[in-house]
Amino acid sequence: MTTMIHDLERISDERIHNVELVPVSKALRMNFGRVKVKGMICSLTRLFKMISGIKFYCDGCMKPTEINFPFPISNIRKNEAKCHYCNKNIENVNYYYVNTVVVELQDLESFNDLERLRVFLFDGDTENIRVGETVIIEGQILINESKNNGKKLFPYFYAELIQYDRSDSTALTQTDIGAINRFTKKHNSKIIDTLVSMFDPSIIGYEHVKKGLLLCAVNSSCDGNTRNSTNLRRERVHAFLIGEPGLAKSRLLKSVTKLVPNSKYESGGQNSSGKSLTAIVSKEQENYLLRLGPAPLSKNALCAVNEFGRMYYDDQTHFLDIMEEGEFTINKHGINAPIKSPTTIIASANPINNSAWAGVDKIDINEIPALKPIIDRFDLIFVFRNLKDEKVVREYAYKRSELETRKIPDYSNYIIKHIQYAKRFNPKISDEAKIMLNEFFIKIRIQHFGSNRILDTLFRLSKSIARLKLKQIVDEEDANEAMEFYNIVLQNFQSVISVSTSPKVIAYNTSILILKGTKLFHNI
Repeated sequence: MTTMIHDLERISDERIHNVELVPVSKALRMNFGRVKVKGMICSLTRLFKMISGIKFYCDGCMKPTEINFPFPISNIRKNEAKCHYCNKNIENVNYYYVNTVVVELQDLESFNDLERLRVFLFDGDTENIRVGETVIIEGQILINESKNNGKKLFPYFYAELIQYDRSDSTALTQTDIGAINRFTKKHNSKIIDTLVSMFDPSIIGYEHVKKGLLLCAVNSSCDGNTRNSTNLRRERVHAFLIGEPGLAKSRLLKSVTKLVPNSKYESGGQNSSGKSLTAIVSKEQENYLLRLGPAPLSKNALCAVNEFGRMYYDDQTHFLDIMEEGEFTINKHGINAPIKSPTTIIASANPINNSAWAGVDKIDINEIPALKPIIDRFDLIFVFRNLKDEKVVREYAYKRSELETRKIPDYSNYIIKHIQYAKRFNPKISDEAKIMLNEFFIKIRIQHFGSNRILDTLFRLSKSIARLKLKQIVDEEDANEAMEFYNIVLQNFQSVISVSTSPKVIAYNTSILILKGTKLFHNI
């Protein structure tokens, strides 16, 4: 214990000026030193006690002695319990305890479960820990022996100061904002079509899917804009890409996650479960550890789950509350914790028979390998089919071959900034647009398609369209675009609905009909 105390004192006396800010990956590779580490809290343990100091009466020195450790320790072995003045074994030791919680930090950009830094938080810092938040922690790196890993040595971070980081990782400058406004004004009502054409040009076609994914991206962190005591309607738009293999579904998922910071791409196949994708509680070193999965860690961003249909239905149920409520509760080993997860879910899957659709022009909802309540929570369902028309196949082949001989442009940096800026807008739906969307919804429900959630979907789509156009009001044009776009979803179920007419147009046409029956009209 004497050697350990002197080592800790040496490290604690180091100069603390100009403390370096390092990522988790670099901190893991350090042996000791004072640093600041920025990362995301991805797990935490229950509260436990560590020893911050001892007090005893030494028979050798014939005086009471008090030792405060520079850093709390887990235990003191009997053979180490010696007075560091006279080296005599001591008895009747009184301990000073400190409240402790261990959290794990993970880098923001690279989602790697093997690169997590264990951090000790003490006393006041153990209160109101927000898992899934980005933090900057200042403290000391030390090497500790792990009892459960064959006496291997691992770096641990002893926190002295923790700060929750609210800064925007993609902060926009005034130059950025000016360029975005000019670009939007230049393309006017065609701005969304322009953004679609810029979305990963290496993927040929699928313009309607790309547009849908952009609508998901721009609404991914907008729940807070409308959440108050009277309005709890979610803003997040969830999308399901389902179809035959080899049709770029996975590539589209990977591409869209690059457009929203903190987004994750995960496989929902046999190597994942609903628990591992949401949250688990495990026992480690005589303590329980709550570890969050990629879904809650992607809050206010996108969580793309590939091969969603390969998950067991019991595992799919873990996504029900996340998709609708934006939070879920875990209850295991006596730990009951509500976990915020305002995450946009984008999933992909093959049809139920894993190869092809049964019908040529129409799909059956029973061919979708997902629970009915899950399907109902997806706002957009995009169906993928293999190309069979010779003209279309030929066109695809020539476009694909062209990509082999020319450089593919990358517009992702602009799209990221455009989406980030568009999220600042909180457009209100005009009365005329509401009437149009309501009438369109009524027509859909009369045909017994879907559920009442479709009305909320239409509102969400119209607002996301207005956001991408940098508008504060959802007008008749935006409502009309939302209805026409949603008809693409309905076409796959052979349930196309006629788009509602603007009340202004109806009033105008009615007035003309009335005037036609008057003498004044015939005298004109």
